[in-house]
Amino acid sequence: MSIKITKSNNGYNAVVTPSPRLPSEWKTEHAMGRRELTENLIELGYHLQDIVDAFDFADLDESNR
Repeated sequence: MSIKITKSNNGYNAVVTPSPRLPSEWKTEHAMGRRELTENLIELGYHLQDIVDAFDFADLDESNR
């Protein structure tokens, strides 16, 4: 299970690879706030620590641009 979150001016977008609960790729249809995206990812079966790590990486990536 992999989560790739990217930060934009309007919030965050995500693309996730298949998981045991989700047999196909999933991605956001629009930018979301951290809370909304976190809730969606938890519903899909992703672990909170993995979500936090993906947000940290997205924020770090954005600050390095």
